[in-house]
Amino acid sequence: MSYATVLHFDPATEDAVYAVWDALAGVVDRPMGDIGVRPHVTLADSDHVDLHALEAATATFAASTLPFRLTLSSVGLFSTAEGVLFFGVTVSRALLELHAEYSRIFSYHARQPNAYYRLGAWVPHVTLAMGLPEAQVSEALAIVRRVPLPIHGSVPELSLVRVPDDGPVETLGVFQLGRGG
Repeated sequence: MSYATVLHFDPATEDAVYAVWDALAGVVDRPMGDIGVRPHVTLADSDHVDLHALEAATATFAASTLPFRLTLSSVGLFSTAEGVLFFGVTVSRALLELHAEYSRIFSYHARQPNAYYRLGAWVPHVTLAMGLPEAQVSEALAIVRRVPLPIHGSVPELSLVRVPDDGPVETLGVFQLGRGG
């Protein structure tokens, strides 16, 4: 089981990603819609967190962070054992600074943060399918390539989630950005 902090999109952007998930559902073995997660960009992840302290720190961070624009601009594949197909997020200085600031907060309340989300290694993305065997990559990629990019959206909130080893993702807290000034 792990715990993650994720950025969520405005309804129109979220709907655009849901549409891709739906289009992929007949092609992939494990559709994203079956996992119990909303479209998102993961900021940080760890198997070991001080949950109470992390929730409080995340609420403070969210309150002092303004909503911001985000662009989904490319299609990519992590050719690891996870076989992840994704929309790449255009990297901006503001996004990297937000990630750096939250990473410091997260690492204070987590042991052994997941290496994929560490400073200097993070590839901001929106997962479209995961667990893709090589035989499904071509068909899944053909579907995703038909989506007109870029998709411009905004990020109004972030969430803390629990990701069990099996079963659906559980949302532990949703935090609106900019609530505290």
